[in-house]
Amino acid sequence: MNSAIADTPTGSAGLRARWYVVILTSIGGAIEFYDFIVYAIFAQYISAAFFPSTDPFISYVQTFTVFAVGYAIRPLGGAVLSHFGDRYGRRPIFLWSLLTISLASIAMGLMPTYATLGVAATVVFVLLRLVQGLCFGGEFGGALAYVVETVPRRAGAVCGFMLCLLTGGVMVATGISALIHWALDPADAAAYGWRIAFILGGLLGIVGYVVRGVLEESPAFMRMKAHPRQPLNELCRDHLAPSLVAFGVCAATGALNGLMFGYMPSYLTKVLNYASAEAAPAISLATGVAALSYALVGAVSDGMKRYWLHRIGCVVMILLAWPVFQALTDRSISLTAALLVFAIGSALVNGTIGAVLADLFPTRVRASGISISYNVAMAIFQGTTPLVATLLIGRTGTPIAPAVWLIALCVVSFFAGLYLRRYSGHILRDAA
Repeated sequence: MNSAIADTPTGSAGLRARWYVVILTSIGGAIEFYDFIVYAIFAQYISAAFFPSTDPFISYVQTFTVFAVGYAIRPLGGAVLSHFGDRYGRRPIFLWSLLTISLASIAMGLMPTYATLGVAATVVFVLLRLVQGLCFGGEFGGALAYVVETVPRRAGAVCGFMLCLLTGGVMVATGISALIHWALDPADAAAYGWRIAFILGGLLGIVGYVVRGVLEESPAFMRMKAHPRQPLNELCRDHLAPSLVAFGVCAATGALNGLMFGYMPSYLTKVLNYASAEAAPAISLATGVAALSYALVGAVSDGMKRYWLHRIGCVVMILLAWPVFQALTDRSISLTAALLVFAIGSALVNGTIGAVLADLFPTRVRASGISISYNVAMAIFQGTTPLVATLLIGRTGTPIAPAVWLIALCVVSFFAGLYLRRYSGHILRDAA
């Protein structure tokens, strides 16, 4: 058997081998994150290329609507792909999802614009985005279940590390954006710079597919004597309450990710009129701090009740979201300092979310439980955040309005987290 984890020795050598598996899994996920989030980073150019309108605001709303649709389709992908992941294994799902997302990204980068093909270009571009959403929906739950089942006694650390590398994919995307804007004049960046970013992500994904090919199935899945025939039915019948808790807990993650990674680049430059040369480095720095903090918070959470860290993160955002948005609008705080506040709140929430979700479900339905609850939450909360924020600003006339959305979802997440203690404990129980 060609395997990165099969027949590994016990002790420190075995642990190193399993961490190697976590790294390979996470690198592939980082590439998928890049491919999925690069759409939002180049939204202003995509809106001109595929959603032209005499009213720039309408064009922008249409672009972010498609961004939201990419998230809306993820629950379907999560339900279908995690069904096979719980029945037949985690490995084939996250391998083929990565390859499909990568090919779709290359196709999006090569796609002729509305000016060339008319509405057909828009339709095909949207369909490619839907394909990405379907595959991404099954990736996260399967990959998260895989790393937890590979190193169960360090679930917080491996989940935090995985999310660190996933966010690294966002960092690469923002870094590529900064490089493109530095190397090209604005007209060229709008004409074809965004295409470079899409095609590069797709090519990296194909490399990731090859690298991931050495992985074998997770130990916990291999130990199961009987795999569920209908994981979704079993999840709804026996684990509905934990699924609802998981959904609610993800609300803060959706709001923070949607704002930091999906909306902030456009918000700072188009709404608050910060220069791209100032906004891009600040976003990259804050994203980097958040990513490294995910790994740190995840590791710390293995030595304590990790839901306390999640609650603290929610409270930090509830208390500071409005003042920080106000300070950004007034320019009474440096852009970097403001974004670092969001990074700290995100670290406490997202650094714990992976292990929190995995701990709510037994191995039999873990991929399905994580995928469905997480993807439904992301479709409702993260995918709609740029659109809701844009509409809130348009309706209220104040650029501080997105803070209301962030605060509301952090409140939802905080109260859902009060039920974590009742339903958690499956990771170590299944590993025993």
